[in-house]
Amino acid sequence: MGDNLILSFRPDLKIKEEAGKIYLQSPVRSLVCQRVSRGLRQSMKTLTAGGGSEDFLSELAFKEDGAGGLANFYYHLQQFIERGFISYNVMMEQEILAIYTPFSGAPLFNEKPFKQKRRYRLSRFTYSRRDGQEIILESPLANGRVVLTHWLAAAVLHLLAEACTAGEIRTQFPTLPKKSLQLFLELLLSAGMLEEVDDAGISPGEGDEVLQQWEFHDLLFHARSRLGSHEQPVGGTYRFRERIAPLPAVKNPMSSERIKLYRPDVEKLREDDYPFSLVLEERKSIRNYADKPISVQQLGEFLYRSARIKELIKANPPAGLLYEASNRPYPGGGAAYELEIYLAVNECEGLAGGLYHYDPWQHELEKLSTRTSEVEGLLKYCSAAAGLKELPPVSLHITARFQRVAWKYQSIAYSVIQKDVGALYQTLYLVATAMDLAPTAIGSGPAKLLCRMAGLNYLEESAVGEFILGNKRI
Repeated sequence: MGDNLILSFRPDLKIKEEAGKIYLQSPVRSLVCQRVSRGLRQSMKTLTAGGGSEDFLSELAFKEDGAGGLANFYYHLQQFIERGFISYNVMMEQEILAIYTPFSGAPLFNEKPFKQKRRYRLSRFTYSRRDGQEIILESPLANGRVVLTHWLAAAVLHLLAEACTAGEIRTQFPTLPKKSLQLFLELLLSAGMLEEVDDAGISPGEGDEVLQQWEFHDLLFHARSRLGSHEQPVGGTYRFRERIAPLPAVKNPMSSERIKLYRPDVEKLREDDYPFSLVLEERKSIRNYADKPISVQQLGEFLYRSARIKELIKANPPAGLLYEASNRPYPGGGAAYELEIYLAVNECEGLAGGLYHYDPWQHELEKLSTRTSEVEGLLKYCSAAAGLKELPPVSLHITARFQRVAWKYQSIAYSVIQKDVGALYQTLYLVATAMDLAPTAIGSGPAKLLCRMAGLNYLEESAVGEFILGNKRI
């Protein structure tokens, strides 16, 4: 590979020396080098200061430590590579074309042989975005990430939208050295961002029945919210703690027109309710409604049993609780309880049609609008999604105040929200079953329409779930 491929330590690798030992720490892995020889120390300094080719680095070790030091150098280089400490810089004369940083435990660079006469195309899962001042290339199937440091690298990617050979690329960019281009393509192939296609123009991924059924956004969400496919911090990092105040547990009032809801006697329910196992076994989606509409009393009991705030918990930083939390009938990630419920009412005895917001702390409905064409639009969407021939009596539109969760969690915030929606769905189903109501969860909904109707900022709070409810036809 010669001087066209330069090895260097990844930019975010932290290195310190204490008592003759050198400590290396990446975002996910660490290594302690003991009894560091002069040759190895010199090679590590070079890796830190911009890097060098493998031949150049080994020569440094040989000059300082002799032939016996080469084995020590290659042993440590292998340790660096396996831990994801090494970045591979593809050079184009004195300029860097692209940089590939594999994840810890990723396959070694150039493990997949590149064939000059074969045709290659970018994987449909490969994407580019800005990160700070860099343009990076990533994929949920990738073993690392690529930084595009030269415009020619981005231009080559444009050609790779269609299957082509290295020779065909060079005819478009004759100033790009052949060796540099080959290394760049090998880099993409090793990273899992490039696919070889056969004579019919089909790649192995396109012929894979499992991979065919993954959509880009689904696989990306899955990979980025789980460990192993990226090296971002995961979990409760509280990365905004010093910069942004957390949102309160309860939203500010949305309307002065409020309707107090019925509060059932929980102790009486403990005695009179159906047994839990019966409720669990009987739980199902029901789309047939009784002629008599659901009443506002039933709606009040339903919301009280499934979604009210049972307790507000003040922030207590010394005890580790950095934000106001609450306790509700369903589980919520970090006790943040970011979910809100809006109701589009078609028919409800004792409650006028319109759009309402549920206040879970006061157990009241806040009226946001009368029954408008937009409210009917929400109901029509839910009707169509559920396969109904009529409008549902009531549709519940579940939103998330995203920053309630993102303030604490990193990499998994939206995943936590989706889990919370599932927990709330099950609770709504079980309560509806216990009350002999007809519940049905909906798979998606018009988030921007609801934002417009309720005056919500789409990036601050928008719909993540829908649910329809009515009286069950006996």
